[in-house]
Amino acid sequence: MARTNDVLVATDAGESMRTIVVVGAGLSGLVAADAICRAISPCKRSIHVLESRDRVGGRLLSVELPGSQIIDLGATWIWPASNPELDRLAKGLDVPRLSEGDGAFRFERGSQAVALGLADSLRSSENVSIRLQCQVLSVSSLSPAGKIGVSFRNSSSQDENMIADAVFVACPLRLAQEHIFFEPSLGEDLVAAMRSCRTWMAQQGKFVAAYDSTFWKNRRRKFYWEKASVDGPLDVFFEHGDAIWGFLSNERRWRSLDSDDRQHRILLQLRAMLGDEAMSPVAVFEQDWAREAATCSASDAAEAHPWKHPVYGNRDVLSRGHWNSTLWFIGSETSSASTAGFMEGAVEAGRRRVRQKLHTP
Repeated sequence: MARTNDVLVATDAGESMRTIVVVGAGLSGLVAADAICRAISPCKRSIHVLESRDRVGGRLLSVELPGSQIIDLGATWIWPASNPELDRLAKGLDVPRLSEGDGAFRFERGSQAVALGLADSLRSSENVSIRLQCQVLSVSSLSPAGKIGVSFRNSSSQDENMIADAVFVACPLRLAQEHIFFEPSLGEDLVAAMRSCRTWMAQQGKFVAAYDSTFWKNRRRKFYWEKASVDGPLDVFFEHGDAIWGFLSNERRWRSLDSDDRQHRILLQLRAMLGDEAMSPVAVFEQDWAREAATCSASDAAEAHPWKHPVYGNRDVLSRGHWNSTLWFIGSETSSASTAGFMEGAVEAGRRRVRQKLHTP
């Protein structure tokens, strides 16, 4: 897999960043690790990416349908005109895209292909590790040594400790605030900012039904997306080759159902709109992000209007280093207000925080 073309240049920064821990192998965490990897020579740094899931990508998740089609269960669209950082990253990784019309594109092999490309590149690099199923428990400033202690539970359910020169926290801010013990306690302004920072799409869910034909075209014109005209668990649905996918309704009566019951009701809903063939998919997939502990915090689950994109407030406290610039927060929600929560924001935040750290005395 090709590497990205843009290279960050560090002069003597390598001496002060010997061991770096990145918490989270979503897009932002992988981008940050890649930036550090290319900025500091292998003999002067050791990078450890710790991910609680059993995969990389975070809110980027793609599945292969029968017939080798790829569809996204997480973030999907890219608008190159307004997503230049993401577009450049994907091109550097040789991840092709497909036009969806009106300036929108999606990645041919799914959005997760970007994360997988970065992970492959990192794994082939010297002194870089990506460890899955590792839950970070605590992050502690080891003053006056200027180091940070990181405690985590590994994939064998054993506790480990690591000493780092810098830590970049790339998981959703609310999850970090709720589940990671910071010592000393973070400042009140930082804690307040983390608590108020909604994890975009944390309550959302997607459903996919793959078929052996586009039977609906025999009854109607081709459609790109449509609001569901029949009551059921899907709010809106889209056409994707031989598949139909849609966003799950956030109404409790639907989301509280077990997955099998909800999927059956969705097929009944699709049959009422598209015909009897809708009851016979060759494969179905569902991703309920609200039930994923590595995405949806207790605060996110309690949000009343999950479809409304958050108006993110002051970014200053989230965009600067803490504990003498040894602790940084780099998730997508820490980026500029216009890109926060999106893939573009994840790339932007990961790169920007690394630049800031490398240029901090």
